[in-house]
Amino acid sequence: MLSKSQYLVGLECPKALWLSRNRRDLIEKEDMSAEYRFTVGNEVGEIAKQYYGEGFEPKTEYYEVERANKLTLKSIKEGANIIYEGTAIHSQSKVFARADILILNNDKSWELLEVKSSTGAKDYHIDDLSFQYHVFSENRLNIKNISVLHLNKNYSLKKELNINDLLMKTDVTKVVLEKQKGIEERIENLIEVCHYKNEPVVDLGSHCKNCSYRDYCWKEIPKYNIFSVFTGKKADQIFLQNKSMAVEDLTETDYPNGNKKIDLISYLNKETFIDRKKVSMFLNSLSYPLFFLDFETFSPAIPIFENTKPYEPIPFQFSLHIKRNMESELEHHEYLHQTRDDPRIMFTKKLLNVCEQIGTIIVYNQSFEMNIIKLLAKSFPENGATLLDLNKRMVDLLIPFRSRWVYSPDQNGSASIKRVLPAFTGTTYKNLDIQGGMEASIKYEDFFKGDLRGKELTNYWLGVLGYCHLDTEAMVLLLEKLRSSLKT
Repeated sequence: MLSKSQYLVGLECPKALWLSRNRRDLIEKEDMSAEYRFTVGNEVGEIAKQYYGEGFEPKTEYYEVERANKLTLKSIKEGANIIYEGTAIHSQSKVFARADILILNNDKSWELLEVKSSTGAKDYHIDDLSFQYHVFSENRLNIKNISVLHLNKNYSLKKELNINDLLMKTDVTKVVLEKQKGIEERIENLIEVCHYKNEPVVDLGSHCKNCSYRDYCWKEIPKYNIFSVFTGKKADQIFLQNKSMAVEDLTETDYPNGNKKIDLISYLNKETFIDRKKVSMFLNSLSYPLFFLDFETFSPAIPIFENTKPYEPIPFQFSLHIKRNMESELEHHEYLHQTRDDPRIMFTKKLLNVCEQIGTIIVYNQSFEMNIIKLLAKSFPENGATLLDLNKRMVDLLIPFRSRWVYSPDQNGSASIKRVLPAFTGTTYKNLDIQGGMEASIKYEDFFKGDLRGKELTNYWLGVLGYCHLDTEAMVLLLEKLRSSLKT
């Protein structure tokens, strides 16, 4: 049987569909962000059930598709007006779908609802619902309304959670019905793919970007390739034209302009590029003492703290290195909130205590830190002016690297600190227990919910302190490299 999720995978790439059914071994470990999205989706699903109230739900295992289908059809015959996780099987193609919610209208038609943890209806939700509609309508269910039930991005938590305001519905009936054109042929083609003995041959391209099997399919492709230089249809076109991923096979007429041209020439010549004048101007804009600052946040889908919105970033940790003058030793300060109450209160107090009132505050990708500061100033107006003064002192160390005032071919086209740091210093995040902000954020939310305890929690505290510390130490090292680059 072809499921809804497999159909969506197949729409993106038939090879990915085949691999998902025949080579599950290629996915060594469940992606943490995917697992987190699944968990959050379940949480929003439970809230949706509270919103609509009691209804029928077939209590079956995920693999008991036929039994779930029989129970669903039986509940409809017996007059159920709300069905959760209803299951239907197409009588001809035998594909099956589960609907998050089915609601009986007064005129005996049905509303089909897909519950999502996003803050709006997305394009892929339409394909999802079009598949469900195709299967359920074939089972003689008169579906009149089709909607996505999602979080309201403008909802702000007061003293208690108001589900009526937290959730909102977007009607997508028209676009879902338009997607019915050609759906039978698409399903037939994908069922055929499922029965292939050997994995299908599919051209690589921009569609591979977020695929779970990208590492497998691209294992023979150089890390720096034409898709590092170009994006989307432009990259696909040049790949088709040259029949090669290698940037060495590009003609000069294909060379891009601007920063990407610097990347390409630096890679081909195996030379670091530097615009000494602009680097010098950047360094001269800094004034001592220098404060190297980094935040860590978590973003609960369902707001926890008063006056916060879905997915609003909540800071729970900072790391700060201070360099008072060119010759001084580095000072380090840090704060990590380790109790299950609003971290922003102590975070704000500690931050203002150590950032002082003069000197340049250096961050990497300032839009993130500046936004956190603005949110804190709004939440705690008594400290608003002092907090916003920090933003006035902020300088973004990302700028010289993103603007290609300095660039190493080892960056492979990226200005991410995790690419820039090893390219210029040889230091990496690979030996850390926590290696990314997403992991730090998800595990902190696990702690806040009480799901992280004992030794695992102790190890997390050590790991997240080490990770945030390296983020600010990395900026110190990179600034030193910028200074030394002017001497070579």
